Amino acid sequence: MSEDAISVYLGCASSSTPELPVFDVPAIFLDPDADLLLQSSDGVLFKIFKAFLIVGCQFFRDMFAHAHASTATSDEPVKWDEPATVIIALLYQLYPCTKPKITTVDDLIRMAEAADKWGMYSLSDKCIRNLAKRRFLDQRPLAVYRFASRFRIDDLKTKASYRVVEMFDPLEALRSDLVGISGIEVVQLCDLRKKRIQRVQNLCRLGSAKLCPRHEGTIQGAAIHGSDLSKLNDHLKTMAEKTPSSTIISTVVNILDCKCENYGCKLEDHLRVLKERLDDYSTFV
Repeated sequence: MSEDAISVYLGCASSSTPELPVFDVPAIFLDPDADLLLQSSDGVLFKIFKAFLIVGCQFFRDMFAHAHASTATSDEPVKWDEPATVIIALLYQLYPCTKPKITTVDDLIRMAEAADKWGMYSLSDKCIRNLAKRRFLDQRPLAVYRFASRFRIDDLKTKASYRVVEMFDPLEALRSDLVGISGIEVVQLCDLRKKRIQRVQNLCRLGSAKLCPRHEGTIQGAAIHGSDLSKLNDHLKTMAEKTPSSTIISTVVNILDCKCENYGCKLEDHLRVLKERLDDYSTFV
């Protein structure tokens, strides 16, 4: 299976078109030696091992624990009220096999929602941990914020809110991204962004940066480096209004005209420390 297969499966499930996707059930889920015949909500059949569902899914564990479930045979399919696309994605996570890579935050959120619905707690926790990672969080932080708010996952909601206000003004977000987010939450995000901008601008004041030994204590040195610091301060302050995060450090290119290598090293150290402080979310505002 290709790397983007999981997107094909989950993406099809989210489509609003009435036509069913054309796809073949992977051979691993049509095992003739398996002991359970499963049917999706759109009529697709799977032949799988019941044990994997029992171990990984609370819903099926409870179902098979009841006496009436023991009457089912391999010729009587057990119905699962999910489209085949979602079932395939979930089965890949339950089976001890190579898992297709999940590359988009939308796919990860859909999987997390399905896992929570069916009591796949281990998978749900895994999805939530991944949603907190930058490679997913930065794709659509408002979508992650909405998901975390809906399921009351406070830690994830806080992380998502931080990335939202660092990346853009919440009032400039696409209307579709704001669906499901209350007006109060939008106001809270806007207030958080204002506080974050102020925090970053305060940290970016480099007036305390030291001069190099060759120029320290000289009028010439104070004039040269003072001018450079003023220029750099203005640059960082302007960038912080747009993107109040540590990414503004990467925009410091050819800002200084001073050719003093020693001073440049000290400035480099100063910017490194500044980046570390901006990345410290324990003091976000």
